[in-house]
Amino acid sequence: MLAGRFAPGGIELNITTYFENVFHQFYAKADEVDFFIMKAYTNYDEYKNTPIPKSGKHLLAMQCYFSAFLTALETCWEISKVSIDLSLIVSNDEKDSIYSQNKKPSEGKLENDKEYFKQYFETDDTHYYWFSFLKEARNASAHDGSLSLNGGNTEKFLFLTDIYRFRNLNGKKYEFVTAKSPSEDALTAMLMMAIYLIPLFESKLIRPIIGDEDQRQIALFRLQSIKEQGFQDMFKIMQDQITNALVEVQKEASLKQNNASSLIIKWNEALKKYS
Repeated sequence: MLAGRFAPGGIELNITTYFENVFHQFYAKADEVDFFIMKAYTNYDEYKNTPIPKSGKHLLAMQCYFSAFLTALETCWEISKVSIDLSLIVSNDEKDSIYSQNKKPSEGKLENDKEYFKQYFETDDTHYYWFSFLKEARNASAHDGSLSLNGGNTEKFLFLTDIYRFRNLNGKKYEFVTAKSPSEDALTAMLMMAIYLIPLFESKLIRPIIGDEDQRQIALFRLQSIKEQGFQDMFKIMQDQITNALVEVQKEASLKQNNASSLIIKWNEALKKYS
């Protein structure tokens, strides 16, 4: 087992504990994607019902929600890649053949080679299109503040231009690049990106195999990491009872079939209503 950091009580955060946290964080981030979609949806309703002339506050809000949405959606993919990394570490460290079949893709080839992307994800051109736009829009928004969402009409927020920016190649040289923006309006694009990409990223997410002893170690680490002194005083007296209770909660959670299907249904319904 690989070494990790220790909680105040001396229980180690081992790789299995971390793996479990990473897995569940995917769904927390998927909920974050949904949060910003719903914020954008409410903002759209307010903007549509605002009389002309309209102020710029709704466009500014939409730009903020869109940027945060991009980051949350990109993070879902980053989490899936971390789960692949962790599965390979566990495979090498514990010789677990269940994980050994996992292969981490080349990110550069995923972004630039459509056929490689389609083969890796076993999917089609549409998924590649939205993945490519996610990468370009997120890079523009996060790296240099370029706004891919830059206007609208009296009802909807639009991508009025393609993305224009300079890309830093090596710290010294900058290259002018452009990326095609969607013909769809911004809210439609957000919904379609989420509908297409969350299941795609989820398909590569790997869930760790958690045994009874792992469950106990995870519970102990979580409990001993709590900084509130009153809780720690109680924990010293009732350690077994509290730990066993948390283990049961963890086991119940692990039996659930985590998936993003309910979010996909919700987003498809929103897309029908919005369109």
